[in-house]
Amino acid sequence: MDDYYVCVRPDIAVVIALQDGRLPLVRQYKHGVREITLELPAGMIKNDETPEDAGRRELREETGWLAPTLTCIGSFHDDSTRNTNRVYCLLSPDAYPAGAQQLDAHEAAGGLEVVEVALDDLVNLLASGTVRTQSSVAAAYRALAWLAHPTTEGDRPIAHRRSPS
Repeated sequence: MDDYYVCVRPDIAVVIALQDGRLPLVRQYKHGVREITLELPAGMIKNDETPEDAGRRELREETGWLAPTLTCIGSFHDDSTRNTNRVYCLLSPDAYPAGAQQLDAHEAAGGLEVVEVALDDLVNLLASGTVRTQSSVAAAYRALAWLAHPTTEGDRPIAHRRSPS
């Protein structure tokens, strides 16, 4: 096949952190698309981390929020044709702002800022295309569906979940 390649990429944690019906999103410049995007807090899972550990770390770094409880409500492939990674969708129903962001150099250079929105407004941001990064869109719709109809799949430890066939 011409121009076929596989990217070995780290897994990603995406966090939907809620407090009183509000959640933090992050606005930042992304060089790949040369645009300022609006996304859910997210980042790479390091080798020694669980998805929940990475979600807590990324949420704290990017937004200054803490997540006492994180539930994995599903996972999906980023781009199953070309990428090896999985994206974990994490939900915190009891998150709260706890201080300043702890941005790395790239996030600071990209002007990462926190934008708090009402959960009810998230649907409009998705429908209008304002939130359009694939992992944020998928995780947001998954969270909205899960909040409407919670399942027990997300309550099981990741090691005990069924792998997709």
